[in-house]
Amino acid sequence: MHGTEGVVRIILCGALFVAGAGTPGLYGLALALPPLAAIAFATRGQRGLLTPGPPAPYSELSGALGLLLVGSVLAQLLSYASFLGVSILASSSEHERVGKFITGLFIARIPILLFQAVQAALLPKLAGLAGAGRHDDFRAGMRKLVVIVIGLGVIGTLGV
Repeated sequence: MHGTEGVVRIILCGALFVAGAGTPGLYGLALALPPLAAIAFATRGQRGLLTPGPPAPYSELSGALGLLLVGSVLAQLLSYASFLGVSILASSSEHERVGKFITGLFIARIPILLFQAVQAALLPKLAGLAGAGRHDDFRAGMRKLVVIVIGLGVIGTLGV
């Protein structure tokens, strides 16, 4: 969606910070609402998006959607496993350490969030190149993606 989602998130979070907002719920909304703004931006001027297409059997979709769901759930589980593990294994005297760990881990995940924005923009193009058998172009796109992710990671690490 051309980075609109990430830009709106940064603007909303920056505005909340400047305004001195300390309520986590407001920051949660600033992270949850930008996809709607990105959809509105991406579909502006589009007509006929809701017209029915050719019939497709459920067998075509169910396998792919099932794999997508399993992959998403496992990615979230992997993403939050350390939060859950530390929270469960910590004793009552270690709550301050747990808070610091979770804060540090969240800050360390900022480059991953930036990568997801880049991934959302490049994934359809890479999938199209792979599907068309344009492997050299696919490799070049993948190289660009890796360079961007490494660059974001280095910049994020230096910034923190």
